[in-house]
Parts: sequence; structure tokens; C-alpha cells
Amino acid sequence: MDTTTLDQCLLWGHIRGVGLRVAQGSEVRIIGGRFIGAIDPYKAIGSGNVGVLLTGNNGGVHIIGTDIIGWETCLQIGEPGGPSNREIFITHATFDSSKHGVRQIDNAYTSIAGCWSASSDEDQILMEDTAEGAIMSVAGGTIFNGGAYGRPGAHNGMVVKAGSFTLSGVSIRNNKGTGLLVGEKARGYTVTGCRIHDNGTGAVLNGSDYAVTGCVFGGKQRHLIDQGTGNKSVTANVVPA
Repeated sequence: MDTTTLDQCLLWGHIRGVGLRVAQGSEVRIIGGRFIGAIDPYKAIGSGNVGVLLTGNNGGVHIIGTDIIGWETCLQIGEPGGPSNREIFITHATFDSSKHGVRQIDNAYTSIAGCWSASSDEDQILMEDTAEGAIMSVAGGTIFNGGAYGRPGAHNGMVVKAGSFTLSGVSIRNNKGTGLLVGEKARGYTVTGCRIHDNGTGAVLNGSDYAVTGCVFGGKQRHLIDQGTGNKSVTANVVPA
């Protein structure tokens, strides 16, 4: 697949499989539209279905202003054991009312600008432990409302099991689990200028070689738990006593 555009497409209903499967290629653009995987996603979502699946070996994939809602996984980047995608660009898209909002399995570079990932049962953004070579950049927007519907799950905000990431100017809020949960296989990450408040736990840091600076924590939560190793800088944050 090369130089393909889907413009203002509507996909809606009780979908058991994959809404849009993108095979190998480059320059794929999904512009606007809605991909809704359940009749009423606020009451129930499907089991095992995926809104958009990037199977592997894709580059130049752009998702712009698209609403993806009511799936087990709204956007899945990569497949277990498959080839990695290359670069993914997500701009002002919305991922909502799912089990997983954005789930990255492979080692692609993923850029999210103006993030909206909300109301998931497990996590709004997940980098799996197979994503050791991945780099994710999230600039602006919000990661919030994990566990909104009271369905079973961890109700976390962003979970990074492996890989590297940057968070800048993001509001992580009102997740019943942990707002930002970083695992031991993460490395070389930065969190700057974020507002992390009213989660079950604010941020739990593991991994190595990271900086968390200039963030504001708030609410009655446990705010900041730093358990990482190696070179690190956790400074100039506003953490209530």
C-alpha cells in the first residue's frame, strides 16, 4: 500500500474483528471521520476487536482528527512477532471508551500531538514490553478518566513497559489507577511541564536514565514514587506535602 487516503469515513456498528487493517507500505493518511466499534460504547465494548491495526512495515502513517471509539483496542501499532512499523504521526485524533486506547507492540517512532486518550478500562496509552526500541513523543493534550464506566480493569493513564518516550505539556488526570506508570525496561525518557492530578496514584517511575522536571502534581493521590536506577533527574516539580 502506498499513497492512500481515507477522508471523512464513517465506520459504525457491532464489529467483531478489525475496523481498518493497514498492511505494509508508506504514506497512508486517515483524515477525519469516525470509527465506532460498538452500538453503544458507553455501555459495553467488544472483545478482541481493533479500530485501526497497523500490521507492520508501514512508514508515513498519518491519523488526523479522527475519532476512534468503543473498541477493545482503538489503535494497535504492530503485531506480536511481526515486522515493526517505522513512523506514525497522530494529530488531534481522539481515542475513547475502550479497553486500550493506543497500544504499541513494535519499535516504531510514534508522534502524538494534541493527545486525547480517555475513558479506557485498562490504559489510555500502552507501550508493551516488546517495544524496547520504540520512541513515543506526546506533546500537549490530555490522558484522563481511566475507569470512567466502572468496568473491570487497571484504569491507568499511560503505561510504559519498555522503550523510550517524551511527555511535554500533557494533563494526566482523573485516572482511577496510576496516571503514569513506567516499567523497569524503559530508558532515556523525559517528562516535562506536565500536570498530573486527581489520579489514584500520580506517577510511578522505574527504568533508567530519565528526567522528570517542572511538573505540577495535585489532588489527594499518592503523587510521585521514584524507584528508577542509573542516571536520573527528578527536580523542580511541585509536589504537595
